[in-house]
Amino acid sequence: LAGVSLWFLFLMLPLTTEPAMVSSVQLNWAGVAALSLLANSMLFVLVSVFTSTSIEEKNSAEVCAINSSRRLRQSGLLAKSPSEFISRLSKPLGIKAANREVTQALKELNIAEDEKRPHALRMLRGRLEANLSGLLGPNIAHEMVNNFLPYRVVSERGIADVNLIENRIEAYQRNLSGMAADLDNIRRYHRQILLDLPLGVCSLGVDNEIAVWNYTLERLTGIAARDVLGLQLTELPEPWQSLMYNFVKGSSGHLYKQTFQLQGNKRAVNLHKAVIENADTQSGPHYGVTILLEDMTETELLEEGLTHSERLASIGRLAAGVAHEIGNPITGIACLAQNIRDEYSDRELRAMAEQIIEQTNRTSRIVQSLVNFAHAGTNKTHYESEPVCVRDCIDEAITLVSLDKKGRSINYVVECEPDCKILGDTQRLLQVLLNLISNARDASQPESSIHFACRRNLDLVEITVTDEGIGIAPAIRDRIFDPFFTTKEAGEGTGLGLSLVFSIVEDLNGSIDIISPADTLRGVGTRVVLSFSGIIEKNNLRDQEDNLSITG
Repeated sequence: LAGVSLWFLFLMLPLTTEPAMVSSVQLNWAGVAALSLLANSMLFVLVSVFTSTSIEEKNSAEVCAINSSRRLRQSGLLAKSPSEFISRLSKPLGIKAANREVTQALKELNIAEDEKRPHALRMLRGRLEANLSGLLGPNIAHEMVNNFLPYRVVSERGIADVNLIENRIEAYQRNLSGMAADLDNIRRYHRQILLDLPLGVCSLGVDNEIAVWNYTLERLTGIAARDVLGLQLTELPEPWQSLMYNFVKGSSGHLYKQTFQLQGNKRAVNLHKAVIENADTQSGPHYGVTILLEDMTETELLEEGLTHSERLASIGRLAAGVAHEIGNPITGIACLAQNIRDEYSDRELRAMAEQIIEQTNRTSRIVQSLVNFAHAGTNKTHYESEPVCVRDCIDEAITLVSLDKKGRSINYVVECEPDCKILGDTQRLLQVLLNLISNARDASQPESSIHFACRRNLDLVEITVTDEGIGIAPAIRDRIFDPFFTTKEAGEGTGLGLSLVFSIVEDLNGSIDIISPADTLRGVGTRVVLSFSGIIEKNNLRDQEDNLSITG
């Protein structure tokens, strides 16, 4: 209006009043044009500064923006998938039109039809509103989308959609230069620190919407970041929802050793939180909350294992003392039975005395094995090497394991050459066999068999223990010798058995190999192969030399 008025006043009006001024007007048209342009610009600036934008104008501007999304609305949508978008929009548009518009928006944004990521759905909502505004007008499209594709919670104090901004910056990265490129590099550096931290990091917006979910938290929870970014904290699956939501709502900034069950396994975490304060406290509330999760499961298992080991050591010392005390009355019973056998001529009485002596000898062997086993668990680091008969150790280990009446009923099959001997320590080999038999029995079904084999292979003696159990999963095969690693329920195992076996076999200059599955056809069973340097008796050595000379 200002420009037209000046043009009319200085150019058109003089022409109608005084014809003599035509020549002067033609000479001053450039000045009139500059004056009208200046007035136009000044009034444009003044009106823009001293007037406010209406809601309708804001809506029209937002829906026309590229990749538009309501930045002040941070909560997730009620519609959880593109198919729900179609279902909700079919009420005002009809099923065909709704399907057409949603499909077109998906194609424009290159989003899959099964997409469920919250920030992607928000982008889809913005694109639908932009497309519908071209058909129905901005105001009608805005009202329709708000009514049929609403947010759960509308917050006018939220911060910008972090994930959407990240996607936009990634797409625009190549166009950044100078200071903008340097700022983007700093942003990437700090963000990568959060993503690679060995602690789980979950950052929440002002409405408890998840904005950051780092790699450690993905591994800890088994939930990918793309599946939770943009969700409310209350939409997480259990046990994470209760654990994190209650912690955020609580007043404490730290919680230690919070235990819970995850996929049937006991887990423990420490939680820490920090409020992201607004630098200008007068401009609004805080920006959100950051939660740190520290996985303490391994530490808890180590502590429980150490405590359990101390208990076992105490029980071992007690068992040794009890065994010594039991030995005295057993000796007295054996002496009385021998007197009966030698002093009475009654055959039936003598047979009973023989049975008593046999049982007392068996009891003495069991008691002595307990004493020796308890002594083997002391801090003694040096062991005298001696010839050890493998068959005797296997029989003694089976006898000790069979004392546990609560264990499964297992058949033991022993195939061992009688001359198989190694140079080592009897009690340490017994300890190895006891651990292997216990593990094999725990993995086997009742009435199944555990096979023992011992054979000489040149100068080596190979001992194999084979069960018919479930075998060892490939995922944990590399961890079975780690201290305190166990697949048993809490309280049923310490995870020290195979670690101790590996240590003892190594001290005895042997090797251990585990083959699972032992039965490749059925995919079951585990075979443990122990290899030690064998002792060759003189007569056997002479036979082997004769065989070698004949072979030569």
